[in-house]
Amino acid sequence: MNAKQELLEVIEDLQVKCATVTFIGKVILLPLNHTIVEYQSFLEVLDEEYDPQAYGGAIEGTIWLTDESWLEREQGRYLSKWQVWEIPPIPPDLWDGSFEVYS
Repeated sequence: MNAKQELLEVIEDLQVKCATVTFIGKVILLPLNHTIVEYQSFLEVLDEEYDPQAYGGAIEGTIWLTDESWLEREQGRYLSKWQVWEIPPIPPDLWDGSFEVYS
């Protein structure tokens, strides 16, 4: 499995805001306001084949996306994968501005 391709399949057309990732012993920090060259370097480091069963914790970390969602690496017993998290929408009842308590 290629770590770069795996990540790109998850994020699709979304843009990476910043990231902190550990990949087979390398700590990769992609800062806020990174350049295109830094982003390409980030992907180059991940452009490596690995066996997810042999390296159970080969990839760990958090990647923040510009749409305010983020990815966290989940470590499973035999396979790890990126989990996408999104900020939940605010329910309509909270938009009217009045405080209420229900029993």
